[in-house]
Amino acid sequence: MDKALLKYYIEKNGDTMKTLAGVLGIHPNTLSRKVNGADEFTQSEINVIVARYNLSPENTMKIFFNDHKVAELDTEEVI
Repeated sequence: MDKALLKYYIEKNGDTMKTLAGVLGIHPNTLSRKVNGADEFTQSEINVIVARYNLSPENTMKIFFNDHKVAELDTEEVI
């Protein structure tokens, strides 16, 4: 989750966390938890945000699917 990029689009489009929460139909505290990674966005919430801010596929991936916590593959064979 790239919260800085999401916040950039929120501000660029004249929204606040509170207004975006209202558009999504969730409490501002719930949105804050999602932005901070404590909870996950639903697919429908992502769709609303993408449409509202006219996000490109690249920026959508950066914002919602940019997880630096990807586990490394263990290449050792287990016998």
